Amino acid sequence: MHSAYWAPLARSLRDALPATVVAYDAMGHGRSGDFRGLRGFATRMGDHTGNVGRVVRGVLAPAVAADTPLFVLGESMGGLVVLTAALDGLLVADAVAAGEGDDDGGDGITTAATADAASDTPPADGGTAAAAVAAAGADGDPSPPCACAASSSPAPSCGCSGRCSPPPIVAAVRVLAGVLPRLRVPPGPDDVVGGPSWLAAFGDAVAAAAIQADPLVVAEPPRLGLAGAMLGATGRLGRCMEGVVLPLLLLHGERDERVEMAASEELVRRSGAADKTLRVLRGGRHQLFQDAPEVTAAAVREVTEWVRARCG
Repeated sequence: MHSAYWAPLARSLRDALPATVVAYDAMGHGRSGDFRGLRGFATRMGDHTGNVGRVVRGVLAPAVAADTPLFVLGESMGGLVVLTAALDGLLVADAVAAGEGDDDGGDGITTAATADAASDTPPADGGTAAAAVAAAGADGDPSPPCACAASSSPAPSCGCSGRCSPPPIVAAVRVLAGVLPRLRVPPGPDDVVGGPSWLAAFGDAVAAAAIQADPLVVAEPPRLGLAGAMLGATGRLGRCMEGVVLPLLLLHGERDERVEMAASEELVRRSGAADKTLRVLRGGRHQLFQDAPEVTAAAVREVTEWVRARCG
């Protein structure tokens, strides 16, 4: 996904609040630079979480007042990135080290765009995004300095089908990822782009067709390096979710076939946040912001209201 798909949420936040909204391309996606010359590739989660921290520190925080509450949102793998960044303390503007997440030699550089440039179609130039960052001006008592929201976040140690992967398979993938990180994970017959499993992630056939045809979307099976990094990160969340103490909103589609409802319930239950909310969207699939119009509208409304309630 990229930032054009976040335009409805950006406009909703901007209309509801005096908000600054920044959307950016994850490394190797949209118009951002590739990692070691490969699209959609990474070898560890720090390759992505470091960029989230740099956007918060270098783009968003300087654009707003020091006491402005910050909100970070990610969908699907972006949800995993946001939760991992929260666990690592990267969502506080003055706690992000300048080079963090870059020591593997990544050359992917994200580009940023404000909500003022958001539209319903991919922009001709500028930033596109897999994660969105919002800063909203508060009119009353200051809210927490940062909060995070995740939509359809991957469940600990679970595969794309939502079934928990057996530990030997997880271990084998992680070993192979260290040896053959560039090798693509062979897709199952239903998992190929345009196949039943892929289409089931979307609740809207028009949106799915547009995304499949979008040249800025990486619509290919992941490489072992990224698969291993994601398995490591989801396993770590399963062990350490108590360390996520920022206010948390997690959205889950009622008909999500990729992530089990019980896993999202467990993530929220085990989070160390005092302020935590799980919202199940009726009829929603996995990609809630690229779902049927009524589901996407509900997801936009849930996030907007949650942010507004925490802005005084």
